[in-house]
Amino acid sequence: MTILRRKPCGKSVLLAGLFLCMVTGTVTASPLTVSVSGQFGAGVTADQLAAPDGTWALSFDVDSNPAAANTDMFSFDAPFSDFSYLLNGSAIAVSPESIRFFTSDDGGLFTLFFGPETGFFDGMPIPEFSFSGDQVFSGTPDVPTILPSSYPVTDVTYSDAINFDDEGASGTVTISAAAPTTVPEPSSFALVSIIVAVTFLAARRRRCQ
Repeated sequence: MTILRRKPCGKSVLLAGLFLCMVTGTVTASPLTVSVSGQFGAGVTADQLAAPDGTWALSFDVDSNPAAANTDMFSFDAPFSDFSYLLNGSAIAVSPESIRFFTSDDGGLFTLFFGPETGFFDGMPIPEFSFSGDQVFSGTPDVPTILPSSYPVTDVTYSDAINFDDEGASGTVTISAAAPTTVPEPSSFALVSIIVAVTFLAARRRRCQ
């Protein structure tokens, strides 16, 4: 007499369920673009990043839930990508060493540290661009969430070994969803993966019955 044995489906179904949980966790990724522009004062000495009366514009991408580094009770460093800097409309091949975001209690907005290209000032690498205004994140510096919005700049300063340019209130920092690329976003991949996983689970369940 031939004994028919069912295939052990439990393990396959369990693995598919775990896969489903893993891919659903990737849906929350949300890249943002931070941008701001302004103009230097007439008394600035020309260098790589500055020019008298020169217009400037910068932008960079950051995740809405960045992996905060070098945190303290008032600030954190955020990983960034796709940094762009224009001086009088021309692209300058430069990128900050770090970008640090601050709570409202410590001036808000963020500072870009480009140094130490020209040394240090009061222990901090220079040159640096510092923007003051509202706090752009919720949560704590240890676990921040950067919030898309428009943030008026109450003060912006540029300093290096030969300059200290205080432009006063200038411009607006805009934080918005990053432009889509040709590579599928993690959320799109996750949606497709969920559909595949659900279909697989249904098929395995039918075979197990």
